[in-house]
Amino acid sequence: MSNVTAPNVPGEKRGEAEPLHSSWLEGFRWVALGGQALLIVWMTVGLSLHVESGLLIGLLSLSALSNVALAIIRRRRVLGSAALSLVMAFDIAHLTALLALTGGPFNPFSTLYLVNVVLGVMVLPRAHAWGLMALSLISFATLFFTQSLDAALGIQAPTHQEMMQLHLEGMLVAFAVAASVITYFTQRLQKALHQREQQLQQARSLAEQHEKLAALTTLAAGAAHELATPLSTIALASRELELALAAASVNAEAVADVKLIREQVERCRAILAGMSTQAGELQGETFQAVKVREWQHQALEGISRSERVTLQQAQGVADIEIVGPPRALGFALRNLIRNALDASTEAVTVSSHCHDGMISVEVIDSGSGMSEQVAKRAGEPFFTTKPTGAGMGLGIFLTRTLAKELGGSLVLQSSPAGTVARLSLPVKS
Repeated sequence: MSNVTAPNVPGEKRGEAEPLHSSWLEGFRWVALGGQALLIVWMTVGLSLHVESGLLIGLLSLSALSNVALAIIRRRRVLGSAALSLVMAFDIAHLTALLALTGGPFNPFSTLYLVNVVLGVMVLPRAHAWGLMALSLISFATLFFTQSLDAALGIQAPTHQEMMQLHLEGMLVAFAVAASVITYFTQRLQKALHQREQQLQQARSLAEQHEKLAALTTLAAGAAHELATPLSTIALASRELELALAAASVNAEAVADVKLIREQVERCRAILAGMSTQAGELQGETFQAVKVREWQHQALEGISRSERVTLQQAQGVADIEIVGPPRALGFALRNLIRNALDASTEAVTVSSHCHDGMISVEVIDSGSGMSEQVAKRAGEPFFTTKPTGAGMGLGIFLTRTLAKELGGSLVLQSSPAGTVARLSLPVKS
């Protein structure tokens, strides 16, 4: 005979209620109203108690009207803690009136005051919860004076024998109802705590990745700045040495070695520039809406083996838009395609489909797959299985960081038959 509401999700602001709370409150009040009606029918029909049926029906009608009003209000505004406290205080008063007409303190369903107290602790701020507990205590105490008031007002109350029958038979039902409600909401609270812990863990993981990305950007920028002068000096000196050796008709192998030095210097410059650009794109580029078709074509630009890539798109996917930094998006998919091309000499398939508001692009190769140890470390900064100079070990890390930043994910599934890299991103709403 008590109305209930949903537990607050830990970690939310205790001063403001979320729309979900008022929605649950409305739903459970309807459930409670139905339960109250069934209990009254049981007392009047099953136990043949003499009660004021008209007054009880009037109280149930009043509760129904209050819930209709709650439904109208909550669709227009968000209910705060004060509003929830008022609604739960009304439920305590309503329970008190029902108990007063059905035996007062003898009614075993007074146990349900505890439900309101427990739910108040879960849902409301500390001061409101203590206030609700005090109101429940005062309301329970007033039941000891209601029998005299009923007699003075001429309200028919159950006899002492009927009250004992109600008390003995109703204790089990009252305990079962109270225990079930408290257990249910305690489990809901534990589930909410677990979900919140998972969310916090994900937030910590994302924060760690952002810290690594910021450190990588700083490292790349610093390395590029510090090495720019010596690399330029080496390039200039090697060029002059090459010209001098060529003019002196020195052994062609020596000239080739000097030329190789200059080429490797230029490669070092390109690597430093790539590190700085790839890391910085995720932090400084403006977000834009990009069609899947344009995104994939951009990703294929700069890939020398693009003829081995086969694009497969579900119907209508090509014109769907995603939102993000365009260059970083292109780099993310390009990196997965390059990894697939390096892992296999066969054709690489890029398959795209849309489901539940997410675009999933699967890059599938037919290589030998990754070992369990490599699969666990894939995505760590500077971890790579490619030959020295063929990769920096940043691609998967940056791709996964971008995916999480945009609300998506990157999943790698590897087997001896090949590897599937599934990049999922939310579509433009």
